[in-house]
Amino acid sequence: MNITFQLLLIFPYTEPESVDHRAAASAIKILSSILNISIDITELVSYAEKIEEMEKIIQGMYAQQQIEKKESVMHT
Repeated sequence: MNITFQLLLIFPYTEPESVDHRAAASAIKILSSILNISIDITELVSYAEKIEEMEKIIQGMYAQQQIEKKESVMHT
């Protein structure tokens, strides 16, 4: 009995603790190229951009909070 498998694995880099829409879009882009089909990744990229923008805002808020903490310690 001769069993053969054709297998393709695509592992885009991503952080394990978060959903990564950009990595998913990258994997789908590669897969669509291999299969010679068109898959729209616009929505995934849009989600990725929104999440990245929110992360920048949160990082800025955190940085500002740290500055304010240091300033309040200096004035006590």
